[in-house]
Amino acid sequence: MQEIADAAGLGKSTLYDYFKTKDEILVYFFEDQWNDVIEEAQKIAVQNCGADARLRKIMEAYLESLQANKNLFLKLSVESQRLKLESQKQIQDKRHAYQDIIRALIEEGVRKASSAR
Repeated sequence: MQEIADAAGLGKSTLYDYFKTKDEILVYFFEDQWNDVIEEAQKIAVQNCGADARLRKIMEAYLESLQANKNLFLKLSVESQRLKLESQKQIQDKRHAYQDIIRALIEEGVRKASSAR
């Protein structure tokens, strides 16, 4: 916690005003990152182009984000494995929201392809 407080330019006691544990900080960060990914995916999902093009754009945006922050994401992936199950579920719920956007685009593409036959 001291390292995090130092990096944030806060006192350790001030950091505890916002987060009780390191796990809470990790969950907050993961949720914040997923919120950004979901927001970008939602913007792309409503664009006026085919489902396949939107899906491709979403995947490209996600991969670019991973590539730009690969060291951070690798470290966080390792750290997330040690989180309590409840905390892991919070992160998983965000990931599922993103996957729902992907699933909807795939289903839309399949429906349109089926009706075009």
